[in-house]
Amino acid sequence: MTNMLSDWAKEFLREDRVGVVSTLNNDGSSHLTTMWYLLADDGTLVMSTPGRNQKVKNLRRDPRIALCVGDEARSVSLYGRVSISDDKAPVRQDIEHLVERYVKDAGIRPQVSETLVQQSRVALHFKPEKVTEFSVYRHLCCRLNWIVMGLPIAVQVVGKRWDESRLLAMAKALMEVTGPFQRPRATNDSRHKTMCNGLA
Repeated sequence: MTNMLSDWAKEFLREDRVGVVSTLNNDGSSHLTTMWYLLADDGTLVMSTPGRNQKVKNLRRDPRIALCVGDEARSVSLYGRVSISDDKAPVRQDIEHLVERYVKDAGIRPQVSETLVQQSRVALHFKPEKVTEFSVYRHLCCRLNWIVMGLPIAVQVVGKRWDESRLLAMAKALMEVTGPFQRPRATNDSRHKTMCNGLA
């Protein structure tokens, strides 16, 4: 399933970030929380949370889940159906991996892990059925690519006429930072409905 994600999205998800998780309340509204997460090598999203939490109650009733990770210019949204495990061994293993990812002081990781284990947590795993990627930098590159290809030769930018050579220089500078443009990717299971207006 990892081929659903572009290389930049995989790298982005493995940076030092937290995700916003959406589950469905009984009345159909979204329940949103921030969570630690881990992208496994096989493309599985791994999370851990106390079993008494509202999101776990929601997921036991309806396993559909959405996870959004973003910053001021980029985002990756993933949608799927979660599996929940109360098994102590995988729960502890997930906690230790998450603590290793997020707790920078290696000396306190065992203590943090033990504290989290005592919270009667469950393991949440899901493989995305739909992925949406967005990067404003790559979007700009796309727009500039169209412009420098002659559609149109010049545009109005902040009241100035920018000719083709200046736009080409800008596009090249952006691509040096962001890499060749790839359109935002969306891999969709038509059975899976949008779960959260803010994350879709």
